[in-house]
Amino acid sequence: MADETQTLFADMALAAFLESPAPQMVLENRHITDINHAGARLFGSPREELLGRPTMDLHPTVAGYDSLGEAYAESFLADKKNYFEDERLLKTLKGETFWARIRGKPLADEKTVWSIERVQAVGVNLDCLTDREHQVVRQLARGLTSKQAAEQLGCSHRTVETHRGRIMKKLDARNIAELLQKISA
Repeated sequence: MADETQTLFADMALAAFLESPAPQMVLENRHITDINHAGARLFGSPREELLGRPTMDLHPTVAGYDSLGEAYAESFLADKKNYFEDERLLKTLKGETFWARIRGKPLADEKTVWSIERVQAVGVNLDCLTDREHQVVRQLARGLTSKQAAEQLGCSHRTVETHRGRIMKKLDARNIAELLQKISA
């Protein structure tokens, strides 16, 4: 009877994960070992196409992928926290870029469970931006001034202003308000 109860509980837990309305995935060594149906819909692909993929495939830039790994390591390993949260640009397998809030928690055996929430859809194609310009856009979208963004990025405010000018030209924005409207549309 105990084995039947354990099997029933395991079946119910798997069904709850797969059918949860919140997009979730399980990673091992930054590869997707499981993803629920809501997660597959969020990334615009059948679940089977996402299983086994490296999470690099879900990041628009290598810098974004690397910075997540560094932030994760700092939070879980250095700070000994048991929880991680961040907002960043992600992309579908078809290349659509979107802002996402991600939350992660370590599991046993080097696995982590993640929830992903689409925060804002990006209304323009950001593929024309450099990795550093992506970082600047992210800071500006958080509402930071050039000086605050420079502090976060470890550069001068003039450097951020130069990048901001290039971004505005590439995205055909006349001012910062229009730029922020375009990237959050």
